[in-house]
Amino acid sequence: MSIEKIDRKISVIFATDVVDYSLHMEKDESGTVTSLRTYEKILKEAFKKHGGRLFNTGGDSFLAEFSSAVKAVECAIDFQNIVKEKKANPSLSFRIGINAGDVILQKKNLLGDGVNLAARLEQLSQPNGITISKSIYDYIEGKLDLKIQDLGIQQVKKNKFHAFDILLDPAQKRDLRKKKFNLKIACIVALFLLLFGVAYYQTISNDETPETIITKSDRPSILVLPFKNLSASDNEFVASGITDTLISTLSNYEQLLVQSRNTSDFVSKNKFSDKEILENYKTQYVISGSVQVAGEKTRINVQLNDLVKNDTLYSEKYDFELQDLFKVQDTLSEEILNKLSIKLIVGSLGQDYRKYFKSVESWRKSFRARSELIKGTPESIQNLGRLADELMRDEPDNPMSLVLKGWHLLYTVTNKQEAIKGYELALKSIELGPDISETHVLTAFFEFGHAEKLFDLRTDALALAEKRALIAGELNKSSPHAFASVGNILSGVGKYKEALPNYRKAIAIAPHAESWIKTAFLNTLVILEKYDEAIPLAIELASADQFASNSRAAAFSMLAFINFKQGNKKKANQFIGKLQNLDLKKLQMSPLEIVMGSLYNIEDDSFKEEFKKTLNGLGLI
Repeated sequence: MSIEKIDRKISVIFATDVVDYSLHMEKDESGTVTSLRTYEKILKEAFKKHGGRLFNTGGDSFLAEFSSAVKAVECAIDFQNIVKEKKANPSLSFRIGINAGDVILQKKNLLGDGVNLAARLEQLSQPNGITISKSIYDYIEGKLDLKIQDLGIQQVKKNKFHAFDILLDPAQKRDLRKKKFNLKIACIVALFLLLFGVAYYQTISNDETPETIITKSDRPSILVLPFKNLSASDNEFVASGITDTLISTLSNYEQLLVQSRNTSDFVSKNKFSDKEILENYKTQYVISGSVQVAGEKTRINVQLNDLVKNDTLYSEKYDFELQDLFKVQDTLSEEILNKLSIKLIVGSLGQDYRKYFKSVESWRKSFRARSELIKGTPESIQNLGRLADELMRDEPDNPMSLVLKGWHLLYTVTNKQEAIKGYELALKSIELGPDISETHVLTAFFEFGHAEKLFDLRTDALALAEKRALIAGELNKSSPHAFASVGNILSGVGKYKEALPNYRKAIAIAPHAESWIKTAFLNTLVILEKYDEAIPLAIELASADQFASNSRAAAFSMLAFINFKQGNKKKANQFIGKLQNLDLKKLQMSPLEIVMGSLYNIEDDSFKEEFKKTLNGLGLI
């Protein structure tokens, strides 16, 4: 039996396809086909000009062979530049991957690993981008004047390879070395992690200067200080959980104005006296306590003080089995409400999401999962997925199990099928927990962040997201995060004026609001050209060390933009200098990526382009 001879050679493979071709076809089949024919003609002319040979096509994908790596790259650059300028309707964008390697000749077609790797590079490429292999990089180094970014070792499906991006625009710079989850969604979730009361919290440094933005209200104001953990460090989440649950439960009563967890932590860290609490926050009542866990035995000490009368209204010690924690928490809430002469409303305590957990162990695990969520790293998101899967296994009909799994999926979605799966899970969480604000928020995030994957029209998705946010806000009127969430969604659908009062309410309730609230508020003020209000807020964000570096970067960039618009280019450049001096390496993003990412909730593309053009004109790279 004779063995068929396999012809091989080294060749440069150029792979490209249309981004979201199926979605374009669903929206406008005939228009998409017409546009594709136009681009195909341009592509073939580019191949001919640079010495390439088209050897395979699959509708919206094209494979070409070149004898020169330099020529292939030049062809890719020319084509992407032409596509960028072309005004076809609909406008299509392309990804390009280029590799040099061993290929198998089969008549006029080419097969083998050399072709497969080019296809993987194309999949890794971003819209309007060009991604090349290490072999191509070695061939073109020193021969072409290009800006190239080293992406390190990447993996697409089962293939691992060293990849590089050719940067046609500074905004294309990205960092994929450690990110295994959706960067866009990660940015969104990072700004919304603490929505609606029961979530974990971000810590603040001791450097913050107290604000005195006080809500004018006849309602008695109450502050729940973080309960002290007197047991082993691994039980810290129990004390934190009790604190958060008390804040959440008391917030259900409109007769009370409950200070945010952020303010609680700030007051505790800075060791404010009773007098300082009263003066700075107009808070009359303070709850404090401690928790000690020893095996299954637990002791809680709690105290309620009236700062105006300098009197202790309630002081009690509870010894109980850990499995009875829920009952004790309800007792605490009822006793405190009675001492405050607040009439108990039937069913109000039932709004607390604890009622959905069958066991204390699951409740504890949910807090560990939230702790991983708040970290927002690839490793912590992986841990979140593991804990959420365990909750789904143990309590599959618990809406909070679905919510935590939903946050994990929101981070990790890469395609339409995964987006649909996550969205269906979010909708189910609403069915199981219609009175839990977070189920509506999670669903809104899918509609807002994965609109293109889930809906024919983005406008339909944003309209649904808006409705979800408003429902969530109604379910938790005392939460600053509720108001801020509504503001963000309204900004996301272009209703900037309607968003402003929601941000103002959020900050009035929580003077020490998390930086994401103030950053989103700042963005909306700037787009509405309310510079008199935007400037002091931006200065606050930029000057306070406690705020995250990405918020400070956004503030510096906004100050640069405002000053440039007002004709003060010198001062604008000074803020750009401060932006570039920030330690941004740990964020693994460029300053431009950070400041543009801060505009995620702005729907106005013309403003984004103006903003980007301004910063680039000031030398931001």
